Amino acid sequence: TIEQPPRIPFIAAIILITNTQKPEFTPEILTKISDALQKHINAGSWRAVKLYMRLLGCLQGLFEGDGIFPLLEQFFERAADLQMQSSED
Repeated sequence: TIEQPPRIPFIAAIILITNTQKPEFTPEILTKISDALQKHINAGSWRAVKLYMRLLGCLQGLFEGDGIFPLLEQFFERAADLQMQSSED
């Protein structure tokens, strides 16, 4: 499961292999991942968000263009902004 970080690359590998053999399953898998990610973002469960982002990062090859990197950049910029604000207080 996603709660066990050492397994994330293996889960991603299974999804990538599934994509090559049964590409019709990939949209459903990505939808479930994105729904779970959104649920954790809404709940403020940042550890789970980090783990799902790691999974999506491992799946970078499935995405077109820059893929997941723009989203990772936004998270990094937001985290840096929050850190700067807290150090100013």
